[in-house]
Amino acid sequence: MSHDPLPHIPPVFPLSPPSEAEALEDYHALRALDMAEVWREGEWSSRSDVPGPHIPLLLGMSRAGATASNRYHFAARMACE
Repeated sequence: MSHDPLPHIPPVFPLSPPSEAEALEDYHALRALDMAEVWREGEWSSRSDVPGPHIPLLLGMSRAGATASNRYHFAARMACE
């Protein structure tokens, strides 16, 4: 049995684009992001041969800036063409 760490929450339609205030708040969060918090120690691999030496660091994930970006790309992301 697999355990989904996130509960299944169905989206509410129609989806609304982020407001300008939400985008601005997220933009400030992105500017304040300390990139040192995004780096993680760990071994990485590649499907291709990559010359070494390899640094044991991985770039983690941050959602900072996603709402700000979505404000200006919402129509393209929602297009079903």
